[in-house]
Amino acid sequence: MNTPETSTAPIDAATVINRVVEKRTDGGGRTTAGDIERDVEQASVILSKEEQEAAQRYIGELQQLERDTVIETLESGVGGLYDGSTRKVAADSLTISSEPSGESLVMAQEADAHEKRHEQGDHTGAYQTYEGPSDSSAFVVLGGQEFDQRELIEGRTIEDDQFVSDEYHSIRSKFLAAVQASGHSEAEVQVAIDNSHDLTKIDDRAEEPEGQETPLAVGA
Repeated sequence: MNTPETSTAPIDAATVINRVVEKRTDGGGRTTAGDIERDVEQASVILSKEEQEAAQRYIGELQQLERDTVIETLESGVGGLYDGSTRKVAADSLTISSEPSGESLVMAQEADAHEKRHEQGDHTGAYQTYEGPSDSSAFVVLGGQEFDQRELIEGRTIEDDQFVSDEYHSIRSKFLAAVQASGHSEAEVQVAIDNSHDLTKIDDRAEEPEGQETPLAVGA
């Protein structure tokens, strides 16, 4: 009688880590970095000493994420999300394809920091916007450039993020150029967006003499 062959190949840290993340988030499950950390710690006892050290490097990276960030499966291409009450980071950004290197979770860390900035700025809250006479119905006009709400808020929030789409890089460039042309400092614009939520302080239209409007930049 022939018995089935069983694999004796050693399990590596990446396999253990990915199993933990997938088990925690499968079927719409929600978890946290702390939960994953505990599960990886427990599961890594079966690993060789070398692979246990690799798992510890991963845990060290996990500890750089906010403790109350929710880890769950998000739409394809979405790395993070803030909905006004909960910060979320995509589960697939916590899986790894090779041995933990100390930089395995940079995408997750960046997304986490980005969503934290949204939360700290209360970017889903209400804003005071310009309501006077104007040919433009834009959310804000800054430095001659028209912005809708998403463009303005993401332009401020992206900062030096690297793992974002070409669209987001373009939004950031547009935002920085508009700030420079506006006569306001980036700090003043940030205060209006994150703290006071009073966009009339930075809107070109609110600064125009009555009966005169600043021409919008070409291509705005």
